[in-house]
Formats: sequence, C-alpha cells, structure tokens
Amino acid sequence: MTNPLSNDELDLTLTALEALQLRETEVLRAMDQEALDEITETKTVLGERLREAVGKHLVGERHRPILERVRQQATLNQLLLIHARDAVRSILTEATGASFDSMSPHKKPGGLEGLRLNVRG
Repeated sequence: MTNPLSNDELDLTLTALEALQLRETEVLRAMDQEALDEITETKTVLGERLREAVGKHLVGERHRPILERVRQQATLNQLLLIHARDAVRSILTEATGASFDSMSPHKKPGGLEGLRLNVRG
C-alpha cells in the first residue's frame, strides 16, 4: 500500500504531469516511439497519484489553473495522435493500394497479413 499523498506531493505530481504533457507533444511531433513508451509509463504512475489525491479530496480550487493546462495539452496531444494515425494510414494506402479507413486496433485489414513494406528504400 502506498503512503498517503500530501499537498506538497500533489503539487509536485501536477507539475510533473504538466511537464510530461509538454514533453509528450515534442515526442509525438518527432514520432519517437521509445520516448513515447516511457512517457506512457510515467503518465500511468502520475495518473495513479492524481486519482489518489482526488479520492482524498486534496485537489482544490487552487489546482484549477494547472489542471486546465494539463487538460488543454492532453487535448492537443490527442489531436497530434489522430493526425499521426491518419498520416500513417495515408502512407500505407499509397504504398499498398489498400484502404485502411475501417482499421481498428482489434481487427487486421483484410488481405494484408504477411505484407511487408520497405520504408528504407
């Protein structure tokens, strides 16, 4: 069981989460998968701390500005992810001639099992 979160630890958690969201924006723009995986792991830990603080009613009005900045940055990062996904779909469509419009994370596109693309030239 973890130690109870103090107000100082909450402030540090929120500041770390805000900085992480800004870093995630840079990583998404660079399409750095390794760094994005690391950010995802760190975000999970910070999210758990924040949920704990919310459960203990430590989050108050004074936290509103940083929470709003984190929310806005998360929205921007989500838009970057959507753009990246659409760009990859477009590239795959051009390279293979197959449509990826109905692609879902749980379904392989029909007829593309075993297909390899040489993206290095």
